[in-house]
Amino acid sequence: MSSLLKLRISIFCGLAALALVAGGAAVVGASDYYTLLNIIFGALLIGLLISGATYFILMQQMSAKKEFSEKSVLDASLAGIFIVKQGLGMGDVSYINPSYAELFKEGQQKLVADEFISERFWVDPSQRPSVMETVTREKIITSIEIHLKNNQGREWWAQLSSRHLDTPEGIKIQGTLIDITEKKKFEEVLTNYNETLEKEIGERTRERDEIQKVSILGLSKITEYRDPETGNHVIRMAHYSKMIARALRDNPKYRHYITDTYVDEIFISAPLHDIGKVGIEDAVLKKPGKLTPEEFEMMKYHTVYGGDTLRDVERQLTFRSFLTLGKEIAYNHHQKWDGTGYPNYPPEGGHCTLNIPGHKPLKGTEIPLSSRIVALADVYDALTSKRCYKSAVPPEKAKAIILEEKGRHFDPDIVDAFLACESECLTILGKYKD
Repeated sequence: MSSLLKLRISIFCGLAALALVAGGAAVVGASDYYTLLNIIFGALLIGLLISGATYFILMQQMSAKKEFSEKSVLDASLAGIFIVKQGLGMGDVSYINPSYAELFKEGQQKLVADEFISERFWVDPSQRPSVMETVTREKIITSIEIHLKNNQGREWWAQLSSRHLDTPEGIKIQGTLIDITEKKKFEEVLTNYNETLEKEIGERTRERDEIQKVSILGLSKITEYRDPETGNHVIRMAHYSKMIARALRDNPKYRHYITDTYVDEIFISAPLHDIGKVGIEDAVLKKPGKLTPEEFEMMKYHTVYGGDTLRDVERQLTFRSFLTLGKEIAYNHHQKWDGTGYPNYPPEGGHCTLNIPGHKPLKGTEIPLSSRIVALADVYDALTSKRCYKSAVPPEKAKAIILEEKGRHFDPDIVDAFLACESECLTILGKYKD
């Protein structure tokens, strides 16, 4: 019933009372004893009193009906509902519904008389003060997860939400408690599953990486078996390449390009640089002396053989792998910064070639970064290693030769990175002697 309707009913009752009083006065001859003004004033006063009384009764009835209706809704809710004063202590619990009491397996009256979620209901009572302080301080809480236990000792997880209400009696806090134990169990199972899966994937990845490294070393050893003079060359130059790549990362030009993954991949791929030598005739590959110009032209083909082999293997994969760097390195580790290396490429791009008019080597930054790094690592190890056709060069002299070739054979940035990690390279040279 609207307020306007209640007002109309009250006015109607007042007017009716006024008419009755006036009519009654006329019937009994009240005019013989009272003036007309007195009769009208009295009737008006009685009408007003009856009208006010009617309005008050209607308001009381509607208020009682509304309160009964709201309490019925709260009592019937499946969520645990509470209304408390800000003190949250004993006597501050204004209302809890049956669902709230069921969560704690405790009687409603006992819970109302106790503190709000008293210490005996907490799995870890030391957590209660901070949660209660948050409930008191925060005007709106959408969700706090708390670990509780009921009166029978069963542990359960609750999701608490609350809101501050400004009432005539002061600030009250209304909120809900919902049992989310099953949800927490599912989350725990899912977390354990993810951790187990992550551990399993990590283990499989580690095994894959180990197999990959061993397989690559095995492939690179094929060249060593045909050219035993190289000794631990592939191991040393792989370490040199890794150190140079890591040092080059300090250069702002390469900071975002050279990642940890790139450093690892160049370490893995560098040993494949000379795999194409398996296609070179023994008479050339194992010749103890200096090669003739014709023989050297034949030796150059190891870059094409190696790159083609790794390219064909890479085509069998549906994803990028270390073979991408391996292919780049095999093709181009004999390119020179000034454009006087080999192999050659057609002007329009495409497959590398040798001895075809119009085809030229790569120059400067046209050369893949991985090949520029390995080029220096390969030459440094060749200089500091003994071969049947030459003696080992002392590290200081090898460094001097590399400095002389800065900007000609080698990328200046790569030379600077090598100088930054030279001491580490000397450690590797001593550790993996032939």
